[in-house]
Amino acid sequence: MLIEGEAASKSLERSSGNLVSQSGAIEKRRFPLFKNF
Repeated sequence: MLIEGEAASKSLERSSGNLVSQSGAIEKRRFPLFKNF
C-alpha cells in the first residue's frame, strides 16, 4: 500500500513537473525572469 502510494505521488509529481516545464518553456520566451523553471 505504502509503496503504491509513493509510486502514485511520484508519477503525479512527474506529470505536474512536465506541466511546469512546458509552461516554463512558453513563459521563458516572453519573460526572461522565468528561466529558472
